[in-house]
Amino acid sequence: MRQTENLRIKTETGQEKTLGHGKIFFKKIKPGQFPLFLGIGPNQTILHHLVPKASKFFVLETPQILNKLNPFPKNIILLPPNKLNNDLINLAEIWLYHPSLEYFPSFWQPILGQIYKPSTSPVQKKIWLLAHKNNLLTQEIDLAAQKLGFHLQLKAITSPQNLKQDLSIERPCLVISLNGRGLDRLGVVQAIFQAANIPLALWIVDNPWYILTKFKGNFISQLPIFITDNFFTPFLKQAGFSKVFYLPLATEPCFFQQTKKQKKWESEIAFIGRVHFPNKNKYFAGQTLETKILSQGKKQIDSGKRSDCAWITKYIPLTPAKTRNIGAHLEELNLYYRIQILQFISKHFQLQIIGDMTWKKFFPNISISGPVDYYSQLKNIYTTAHYILNLTSFHLPNSLNQRHFDVWISNGFLLTDFSSGLNIFSNEIIKLISFQNKKEILNKISTLEKEKYLKQDIQTHMKKIILQKHTYTHRLEYILDILNIKN
Repeated sequence: MRQTENLRIKTETGQEKTLGHGKIFFKKIKPGQFPLFLGIGPNQTILHHLVPKASKFFVLETPQILNKLNPFPKNIILLPPNKLNNDLINLAEIWLYHPSLEYFPSFWQPILGQIYKPSTSPVQKKIWLLAHKNNLLTQEIDLAAQKLGFHLQLKAITSPQNLKQDLSIERPCLVISLNGRGLDRLGVVQAIFQAANIPLALWIVDNPWYILTKFKGNFISQLPIFITDNFFTPFLKQAGFSKVFYLPLATEPCFFQQTKKQKKWESEIAFIGRVHFPNKNKYFAGQTLETKILSQGKKQIDSGKRSDCAWITKYIPLTPAKTRNIGAHLEELNLYYRIQILQFISKHFQLQIIGDMTWKKFFPNISISGPVDYYSQLKNIYTTAHYILNLTSFHLPNSLNQRHFDVWISNGFLLTDFSSGLNIFSNEIIKLISFQNKKEILNKISTLEKEKYLKQDIQTHMKKIILQKHTYTHRLEYILDILNIKN
């Protein structure tokens, strides 16, 4: 078999790729006494340039690449994965050929986990949270952990070497990655936690495909994944994700129970939300919108129905490859939907919009305010406005957002479009607080205003049930229970 510098192989995910040739594709990840190469590709003849004094080179390589290579010369010793032991790892100078890892991450994951496996340390009642300090849920999970008797540490992972060192000093009983943060796309971080026998959970509070498509290979499907919208569960399981659990959003009562009515937030109906999410144009750059789909979606909205992620799958298959294109369509339809609802409401009620001043483009005669701080100001809007309007994102068709919980804890009253996520509450209550189309809003408000104590009774009931079942302490308890971690 003739070996060339432009060797092409079929990757783990079925793509045709050319293996890189040259020193730039190698990185030394550990010093030692003799060279061990994790992958070499078509680079047999340049190993002596990387380690000039070496007379022998130990090599590990994937079967798919080995089948494409010429027989090795005598100074290159092929090492089967089952012959890699701790003594060899400790003594070897280890070099990583990155293309092999890039194209076959599932093969290399356990090997790198073994190489970076930390020394044993006592398990602590500590949870590592891989998240940004300003992320939504960071503070909520921290408080929930404290209430359950755990210490939560916000963790940033800078390199596999540093992670190995940190885990040799302390060993958390659980690691949670929020929206995939802290996990590298090739699974090395996951491999280290797996080798150390530390449970790792992925908690996704967005469309899961937006997060999962950044990972390469099949390793990510082995993680327990908690999602806020069970619409995606069958699609994920069909794609090989076997450990998928539905975990709705919730509330942290301490942020919302102490409220103060403020005159500037007085209105009959208040709507909170941005025109688009930040960096929308960058995220959807290069996506082509199909006029036919947008036209059909707008007709659907005009008829009083939602053109959300569940609807659009009739036109575009819900697959990882189509994720951004679906999202680009949904973003446009979602804005059209909200404009139609808000225009209708503004004709019948005093409407206030809190989000960003771009709304002025669509509603020049309506009171509009810029964004407010989630933790200190939103609760005062919730308790001051007569009704808070919620319009569920088309990106998450069955999901509940924070307002479904926070408004009630703030002694506010939520009117929301219907989604099946509301089924965690009683059907009797759902019928009173949700609407299927914009015309139903008038009937709902009319009923609530006519019956003297109905609004107050609903508020009391919703606040009680949320405190009993739907706080972030309950959500963290659920994760601990699924992973069999005792608190």
